[in-house]
Amino acid sequence: MAGLANWAVPADPAEAWQTVSGAVGWGDEAARAGAIAEGLERLAAAQVPLPLRTRASLAADAGASWLDVDDFALFSPAQREAAGFPWPMRSAPGDLFAEVHRLRPGRLQGRNSPVAGAAGDSGQPAHAGGAVPTGQRAGAGQADTVWVPQELVGLGPRQGVARLPSTSSGLAAHRDGVQGPWLALLRALQELLERDALTVTWLHGLGGQEIAVPAHWQARAARLGGELRAFNLTQAWNPQRVVAVAGGAPQQGQPRWVLGVACRASVAEALEKAALEWAQSLAFAGYMLRERAHRLPREAARLRRFDEHAAFYSLRPDLWPQWPLLRHAQPCTATALEPSATWPGTTPAAATRVEWIATPAVAAQPATAAAAAPIGGAGGTAQAQVEALVQRLHQAGIELLYRELTTRDVAAAGVRVMRAVSPQLAQLHADERAPFLGGRTSDWRWRYPQAQPHGPFPNPLPHPLG
Repeated sequence: MAGLANWAVPADPAEAWQTVSGAVGWGDEAARAGAIAEGLERLAAAQVPLPLRTRASLAADAGASWLDVDDFALFSPAQREAAGFPWPMRSAPGDLFAEVHRLRPGRLQGRNSPVAGAAGDSGQPAHAGGAVPTGQRAGAGQADTVWVPQELVGLGPRQGVARLPSTSSGLAAHRDGVQGPWLALLRALQELLERDALTVTWLHGLGGQEIAVPAHWQARAARLGGELRAFNLTQAWNPQRVVAVAGGAPQQGQPRWVLGVACRASVAEALEKAALEWAQSLAFAGYMLRERAHRLPREAARLRRFDEHAAFYSLRPDLWPQWPLLRHAQPCTATALEPSATWPGTTPAAATRVEWIATPAVAAQPATAAAAAPIGGAGGTAQAQVEALVQRLHQAGIELLYRELTTRDVAAAGVRVMRAVSPQLAQLHADERAPFLGGRTSDWRWRYPQAQPHGPFPNPLPHPLG
């Protein structure tokens, strides 16, 4: 597509596309910077040392606040008890938990906030050792430090064998500067919200609330001989907007059908980002069809990886029209696109400060005018958007946790990496044997009170996101 650039960073030189980081943007510079940032984000998340405690030590500590696998929207009891299920998540005294910190509305304080920090020693991120856990197991709402299963913080376990799969949902990186850490955290939170929206919409077979695709994107798709549709997936309590863009365009006579999804402060921003994600997915599907079609599964039950999901409907175009999102779509009303009045504090003006306690941090890079500028739209600066999100989601009963994962080498490249986690928000799976069906994933009414499911739960069709 004219003007669009798509860059990728292979993770394994011997198997170049085994796992890949990538980005699409308007021009080579933006796409290249995005791809490198995502690669550094994954590197930091895979290698960063984390403070760890065992289940036994937490259980014996009356002052420790910790959340176990049952407190998150992971696997349901029925899944875990099924014969042959790959992730039974059985408890053992030696299970390891990593330290994260609560995001709470009300104030912003702490010597290690994301906008000011000191580098750690021995190549490790700085960690405020003075934070003392307070509270109790799974429900200490006032504790600032919380311990959660280690696999939910880094990519893969720091020690031992993984009890559950790690995903990159809620991981984000941004160049350092005045707003850099806030932008990284904002993007991490937005990714949690977009994945929750897509996961619940998909697993429950909800029809889409269709909105108009911008003319310039329709024109781009038409020039490729393709088509585009867009849908509002915004949850009832989400002050930002979630939009999915679905469609296809053939390549050398072979169909390519893909989806992009994004969460941003406004419908226009979310639409633009989702369309960019769609374009990236389209290019990636084309690559997979050219280079790996003979190795890709054509049966839903055999999908194990996100790249297989990304190419699936291009290999099985007969299944594309069966999506409930498409088959049961209805026009989205104008009021559905406006911020909901159900929860107060929608605008930055109504937001209060957010408290940051004991954040691991690294030395700040020189501020730039670009980093300090508002990112546009009704949401205002990244900090204002984070504050509004934390307040609004707190009122909806959604707990937000975070940790900075920046390592010294990644900091030297001028990048900050954040991980956001939420017990209540649904996660997107790669392995079709093990979709995340636990926690509040089953509660579609909480998110979409006017929606109607179509078909069984979980939806037997695999999601299309790579």
